[in-house]
Amino acid sequence: MRKTIFLTGLLSGNLLFASHALAQAATTEWLTYNNGLEGQRFSHLSEINTANASQLGEVCRVQIDGPASFHAGLIVSGSLIYTNTSRKTVALDARTCDVRWMYDYQPEDPRCGGSNRGLALQNGRLYRGTCDGRLIALDAKMVVDDNALFRHAELAEMRDFDEEAPPEREARKYGLSYVKLDGDIGCMVNGAGLAMATMDVIKLFGGEPANFLDIGGGAGADKVAAALGIILSDSNVQAVLFNIFGGITRCDEVARGILMALKEVSTDVPMVVRLTGTNEAEGQRILAEADMLTAGSLSEAAQTAVSLANERHSV
Repeated sequence: MRKTIFLTGLLSGNLLFASHALAQAATTEWLTYNNGLEGQRFSHLSEINTANASQLGEVCRVQIDGPASFHAGLIVSGSLIYTNTSRKTVALDARTCDVRWMYDYQPEDPRCGGSNRGLALQNGRLYRGTCDGRLIALDAKMVVDDNALFRHAELAEMRDFDEEAPPEREARKYGLSYVKLDGDIGCMVNGAGLAMATMDVIKLFGGEPANFLDIGGGAGADKVAAALGIILSDSNVQAVLFNIFGGITRCDEVARGILMALKEVSTDVPMVVRLTGTNEAEGQRILAEADMLTAGSLSEAAQTAVSLANERHSV
């Protein structure tokens, strides 16, 4: 359901957010003192009209300043709402109104007036002007290596999950290494080196990998099922190739995970599985009983996956 953020209570310095699914409306329905909204200081909320405005309800409320006017509309980016008064600039969680950060500018000239002209957001950087003629850059974005986060709990708490792609969030939850690519052949492999080699062989035979996905060593059936669900969430995927070397990971566990996932996710995407290593024979037997397509080598599996993807494109 589409939702729109609405701001009221401007003159008191008290922000009131409401959310509702709203229909398109003409701005001429509203009463204004200068015959139109173009000259007003407002956020363009074309979905709100006189017929549905009464259906708005308060979601959350936050006080960010004393008696002051806002003078400009809100800026919404990702999961954050930015707003400012003459001196304060605030980033709020759009879902809860929690203050993520607040900057209080103290002008050098005490005679500086209380007016402001809002904020500007460009390429992830937030800017604002001041009443004494200064331009200030605010906010920041950081990318931190996941492997270093255990040393920096304070940074982990600041993580904005809404800025991450949903499949990558899901992969992290299960301890999977996943990167979406632009191709159409989904890959599930155990081991980063083997995953890179698998993608190279797919390209060698004229295909394009849809992702990098390393399920790691010792992956159980539940982890494999989660990985397959993530791969199939990509609508570009036309075939899936499993390339599993059973060292720490057991081939029979992977086979059970594939079948478990297929019970939970209904799909007509064709798949080919290459298993070799620990409990290989048992894994092959489990897949054979389920009529899963298998391959004896990586080259055979890659060629089969490319052929399956091409067949679906030609339909």
